[in-house]
Amino acid sequence: MIDRQKVIETARKLRGVRFVHQGRDPRVGLDCIGLVNLSLLAGGWQPCRPDLSLRTDYARLCDGKLFSQLAQEEGEPVTLEQAQPADVVLMTWRSGKIPHHVALVTMRNPERPDQVFVCHTDATFGAVCEELLCDDLLNRIVGIYRIKDESC
Repeated sequence: MIDRQKVIETARKLRGVRFVHQGRDPRVGLDCIGLVNLSLLAGGWQPCRPDLSLRTDYARLCDGKLFSQLAQEEGEPVTLEQAQPADVVLMTWRSGKIPHHVALVTMRNPERPDQVFVCHTDATFGAVCEELLCDDLLNRIVGIYRIKDESC
């Protein structure tokens, strides 16, 4: 069983860790998939295909097939309206439907449930941050997935 609260606590503790492409060690730096992997693993996620979830052999702007494959194998698609803390958001940096970026839903604004916050990192921010899914990010969403408690 994934402890979704622990996933979010872990992601939030990593705020401020610098961005490093292919980073998997918070003492050195993390990239977006490194942040999501570490947070989900801390919450008890046991990936069916650790070989895929721990890969670091991708370009600066990855082709997105890895993100899509992992999300489809390990999760169930949900809508933005259904999104809950610890759900995984796939986004593109360019137009189209191929994801190049991943983030974790951390919370909904209790006073404005249509406002969703995510934790993520990339070279633009330079460090792990938590922020509101603004219009720019909302327009880049290509999928949201709820990681299954028992995905294998």
